[in-house]
Amino acid sequence: MTSLEKGLRDFAQFAAKLKGDEKSEAQTFLFHLLASFGHDSNTLPEGSTFEYRVRFPGERTKYADFVWPGHCLIEMKSRGVKLSKHYQQTFDYWLNLVPHRPPYVVLCNFDEFWIYDFNTQLQEPVDRVPVADLPARHAALNFLFPRAFQPLFGHNWVQITRDAAKDVANAFNSLFFRGEDRVRARRFILQCVVAMFAEDIGLLTARFRYTSDTVFDTFPWPQSPTLAQVKSVAEAAVSLCALRREIMTANG
Repeated sequence: MTSLEKGLRDFAQFAAKLKGDEKSEAQTFLFHLLASFGHDSNTLPEGSTFEYRVRFPGERTKYADFVWPGHCLIEMKSRGVKLSKHYQQTFDYWLNLVPHRPPYVVLCNFDEFWIYDFNTQLQEPVDRVPVADLPARHAALNFLFPRAFQPLFGHNWVQITRDAAKDVANAFNSLFFRGEDRVRARRFILQCVVAMFAEDIGLLTARFRYTSDTVFDTFPWPQSPTLAQVKSVAEAAVSLCALRREIMTANG
C-alpha cells in the first residue's frame, strides 16, 4: 500500500467516525481531506478560503464553504442530506464566482462526493464517489493535489459519447476494409445503434428463450456464411460437447 492510499484510507476511516454535522465539522472534514492529498494538515492551500464571500446581484453576499481559485468549490452538507436538493445553490455560487470560476465543483455530505464540471456537463455530476471508496477512486479528485492532475471521471457523458462514437466508427471501418459493401455496412451499424438505444430506454422488453424447438425460428443466424465459417462453428460445437461431457462425467 502506498503512502497516498494509506492516507486516503485513514481519512475515510476518520470521516466515518464524525457525526457529520455541517456547521461544526465541515472544516475539520475538509482539513483532513486536503491533508490526505498531500497538503499541510494545519494550513489551507495558498489562495483558498473557508466561508468564501460570493457576491450576488443586488449587493447580496452569500458564503461558500470552501473555494480554491483555479481548482474547485466545495459545498458541504450534513450527513444524510440529499445532495440533489442543493444542486441549484451550488450552481448559483459557481455562476457568481466571476471572474475566477473554478473548473470543478463538489457537493459533499460526509459520505459521498458529487463532482461537477459545469463547463462541459450542467445537469448531472461527472462522478459520484463514496468517501469509503476514496482510496481506490481518488483520481476523480485529482484537482485536490498540491500540483493538480487531470481528474478521471466515471460519469463524464461528453467523453463517454465521444468514445462510443469512435467505437462505432471503428466498427464500420473494420467492416468496410474487410470487403463489406459500404451501404450494407452502414445499414448494419445504424441498426446496431438503434437497437442499443432501444434497449437503453426500455423498448426491447421481449426475452427470447431458445429451445431445441424454437431456436431455428428466433435466433438471428448468419444468412450467407462461408464454408470456412461453417467449419469453424462445427469444430467449436464438437469441442463444446466434448468439454460438457467431460465436466458432467467428472461431477457424476
